[in-house]
Amino acid sequence: MRESVGSSVLRYIRKSSATSFCSVTQDEKAPAPNKANKGDKGERTKDPDRARRLSGRQIIAQVEGKPDLAAAWDAVLRDYIVSDTQFAEAISQLHDAKKYSLAIEGVQSAIRAGRALPWMYDILALEMKLDNRPEQEIGRVLKSRIDFATANVPQMLITAAMLSRFEAWKESLTILKDASEINPGLDEIWLLARSVSDKSGDPDAIVWARSGVVKNVWSDGYQQHHDEARKAVTSVLDKIDRSGDSAKAQTLREQFADADRLDLEITVRWVGKADVDLAVKSPTGETCNYSQPVTISGGRLLVDPVKSDAEKKAGAESHFEKFVQHTAVNGPYKVEVRFISGTIPSGVLVVEIVQNKGSANEKKETKSIPLKKEPMTLDVDLQNARGSTSPK
Repeated sequence: MRESVGSSVLRYIRKSSATSFCSVTQDEKAPAPNKANKGDKGERTKDPDRARRLSGRQIIAQVEGKPDLAAAWDAVLRDYIVSDTQFAEAISQLHDAKKYSLAIEGVQSAIRAGRALPWMYDILALEMKLDNRPEQEIGRVLKSRIDFATANVPQMLITAAMLSRFEAWKESLTILKDASEINPGLDEIWLLARSVSDKSGDPDAIVWARSGVVKNVWSDGYQQHHDEARKAVTSVLDKIDRSGDSAKAQTLREQFADADRLDLEITVRWVGKADVDLAVKSPTGETCNYSQPVTISGGRLLVDPVKSDAEKKAGAESHFEKFVQHTAVNGPYKVEVRFISGTIPSGVLVVEIVQNKGSANEKKETKSIPLKKEPMTLDVDLQNARGSTSPK
């Protein structure tokens, strides 16, 4: 079932507007509410500008059928309060109704009015293409977009979401790939890419997006996202194998396997109501710890999320902290475990070290270390890593 207008695209715009990424004119700011008198008996404060605020459908009603569309759009944006969200809703509705010329005039009017946003240029070019406008005219629009595409990842996500809403899968994925080059560690890029790639049905895109998920998404709930990625890729590769294109399936399989591999994973586990900190110092001198959970070289510190009461009972107050690094360098890693406070009934911490996880060279070892007040240290000599050789 197709996603409704009010979901993905408008959600991105609302979120971005709330954090000042979308431009909002002075007129759009809601007037300060009037203080109610004691005798009002709880009557709701009325918005004096309510009649000037237009929904997407009301915007269309103001311009549709007018002899001079450009002038009609200009009047709406000048005389009424039109938020970025409602404007995007109107353009989406016009696209769905295949009223491309009307949508084109609307976007051009917004640009003239100084309301330009990056997604508008992509949508304008798309609507022009659907309206069979000259390629030269479309080219000028895409060239204008360059001024708005300077590493503004939130706006790039809005544009990608808009293009996805308009079923321009290829264009949306292109923007998401550009965004991933700027900030690959941003979860939203990969989760949106996952959705867009599924809608596109392109196996290369599906594997690319899921590769990004397993490599870069490490926020709370990451295990669920990783499991879904593996399941989705297995399904896609099985279909390709059945089609007889085993060579392509193998190429994509290797691509995903490389993304799903970890050069180094170190986990400290304990049972009890205690606070324990893990820190890992790499051969390059970087330390990944509580105060620096993500290092420049790609190390990440993961802490188990807060558990529900049911989970606490089932897990007997089990906890962990984990260090992961997708692409690391060979050499000595210094692991430090600090007991901060609380109680650990067994008096033992369990440290699990996995080198080259997911590869033919996978090496796993588990160590139990007695609980001490002073820092406990372990040395790990990493071999067969994929990063550049560490300095001597």
